[in-house]
Amino acid sequence: MLKNLREAVLNNLKTVFEQKLNPLALSVEEYPGNPASFQIRHPRGHILVRYVRSQYAGTKSTDSAVQTRAMTFEAVILLRDLRTTADAEPYIELARKQIQGFKLPGCSIITIVSDGFVAENSGIWQYNIIFRSSTIASTPDTDQRPPFKTIKLNRHTEKPEI
Repeated sequence: MLKNLREAVLNNLKTVFEQKLNPLALSVEEYPGNPASFQIRHPRGHILVRYVRSQYAGTKSTDSAVQTRAMTFEAVILLRDLRTTADAEPYIELARKQIQGFKLPGCSIITIVSDGFVAENSGIWQYNIIFRSSTIASTPDTDQRPPFKTIKLNRHTEKPEI
């Protein structure tokens, strides 16, 4: 499920950022498995998308665990050759507008949690957009669960009877 959601966000961002005539064109990719070895190949930079974590709401049911699952994702924007942080603002705003309100399959629309400057290292400026969408997480139907054995304790011997 997470892979499909991440791919939907990637494809949504690609529709804007990977247009050849877009003056704000960037490469849009999945966050690398080994970030330390990632190399910026695009002349302007990259947007890297990753799943961060999920948080679950409590359940009131005693028969099943039906919970709201709030999934958090991050879009990391890596830009090169900026003169000032103001040069990054059009990229951040375009990415935010493309992400915010996007409807993921089987989930709520995406809401933005935060965005901002992260770091600058050797001329590479890093910004991020943290965003969230929710869905319902539940246990499998009780028909699909293995049956539980009932164990009775014999009060006189304290040995279980199966």
